[in-house]
Amino acid sequence: MARIFRGRRSKEPERKMIVTLDSSVIIAALRKQEERHKECRSLLEKVKDGKFIALEPYIVMIEVIAAMRRRTGSKQLAERVKNDLRSIDTIKFLDLVSFRAEEATEIATEMSVRGMVLWSFKLQRSLMPCW
Repeated sequence: MARIFRGRRSKEPERKMIVTLDSSVIIAALRKQEERHKECRSLLEKVKDGKFIALEPYIVMIEVIAAMRRRTGSKQLAERVKNDLRSIDTIKFLDLVSFRAEEATEIATEMSVRGMVLWSFKLQRSLMPCW
């Protein structure tokens, strides 16, 4: 005998917007002295709160840590920022593997945009169905 379920239908999983943040956005979010701090902080908080998923190349982590150390002079702060960024579940740090780099160069021949934009575009396009 078939069971009949009444009530709410099961929802499809909520799709999150995928973003890639430039290192300057993360730095501005973390430092009040930076231009556009409030807007950048708001965006980073949306990632942290799970409203967005950030797909970041590892170079962004390196740039943020180096900039924080250089601008503040604090090794401890740079280390804390590194640990904090790694602990945010909705930020995924990814390697740029050769097949993605090759595909990005193909896109570069067709479009007139910066290199990191190409990497971001290609990565988001290839991973979108997975999220």
